[in-house]
Amino acid sequence: MNNLVKTDLSKICSKVTDGTHDSPKILKKGVPFIKGKHLISGQIDFDNCDYISLDDHEKVIQRSKVEKGDILFSNIGSVGASAYVKTEKEFSIKNVALFKPNKELIDNRYLYYIITSPMFIKGLLNKKQGVAQPFLSLKLLRNHEFYYFEKIKYQKKIASVLLAYDKLIENNTRRIEVLEEMAQRIYKEWFINQELEERGILEIPYFTFLKQNIKKFDGFKRYYATADVEGTNFVKEGVYCDYKNKPSRAQKKPIINSVWFARMKDSYKIAAFTKANAFQAENSMLSSGFAGFSSKDIHFGFLYSTISSKVFDNLKNLYATGATQISLNNDGLSKIYVPYPNEEKVLEFCNIVNPIIDKSILLKNINKILIETRDYLLPKIISGKVDVSDLDIDTSILDD
Repeated sequence: MNNLVKTDLSKICSKVTDGTHDSPKILKKGVPFIKGKHLISGQIDFDNCDYISLDDHEKVIQRSKVEKGDILFSNIGSVGASAYVKTEKEFSIKNVALFKPNKELIDNRYLYYIITSPMFIKGLLNKKQGVAQPFLSLKLLRNHEFYYFEKIKYQKKIASVLLAYDKLIENNTRRIEVLEEMAQRIYKEWFINQELEERGILEIPYFTFLKQNIKKFDGFKRYYATADVEGTNFVKEGVYCDYKNKPSRAQKKPIINSVWFARMKDSYKIAAFTKANAFQAENSMLSSGFAGFSSKDIHFGFLYSTISSKVFDNLKNLYATGATQISLNNDGLSKIYVPYPNEEKVLEFCNIVNPIIDKSILLKNINKILIETRDYLLPKIISGKVDVSDLDIDTSILDD
């Protein structure tokens, strides 16, 4: 059995720094500008990031040039989000700490999994400063102590086991994206690109707007806030609680064949429930920041495609109102008009699209199980409670 060694980040990293402290001008095009909010489920969200000029980027990288194999960690605001850098593309960072592992002492992936382990995160969060804007200083990060296995060979074995899970999750995620893009293309081709009658979304007979809040229940359910959803995926595990101790915003109860969207402007978050994830629907609560519609099974593909379409999202943003938090209220919702095809066309569409959506949801279920298994194993493997030293593991997976 390998022995654990006590160290801190400053001793096993060639550099621990952070992003720019300035606020460069944001552009529509340019060099990607990554903040803590763009670190999602271990990935860097380049699709929804901001951009800065090449000149500003050159100034930022004098302090913090990000390279493939580095580790990013959100240390201001949304403290605790992280990502392993798998790309060689140029980008700048702000409100993000940058760790450059010393490859002679520690494997990059292994350090990433240490940083994402619950014990490491909990230890850091207990030290965070600030109230309105929580943060972890560079000094605190550099001096944060933890244990690691000294032998690089053993580190690589641990990282390979955990990376295998991540690769499966990534492959499924790509398949989900392809399936959902396929459904949206069909929807756009059949309904958006055609000159069809439009009706207010609250008047579409294939949909039912879900107004009722959750009723008192026995036992426990998992509460999902809008922050627990990104795009069409649940990216966080939510909070497990009973009715008495549920958060005040835990007001919405998903049902089978329902689709929910975040009311907040510029917040694309969609949660869908069918027979494929009926267990999750039965045992979940959603934030009042979501609004939902339900439909019959035979109309579900049309409902899901409408709510998840960019057309609907753009209209939601257009009619969102508010002073402190801009979001779509029911009055604004009533102003949204969407295509209203005849039922024969809807049924024909759903006959094609419903299986695509069900396949997507099943893959999301598989990913959920993979994530739960990986997260269960991660602290046990990192701490040595699960010994992988005698296992014949192909570590070449780390070379990708």
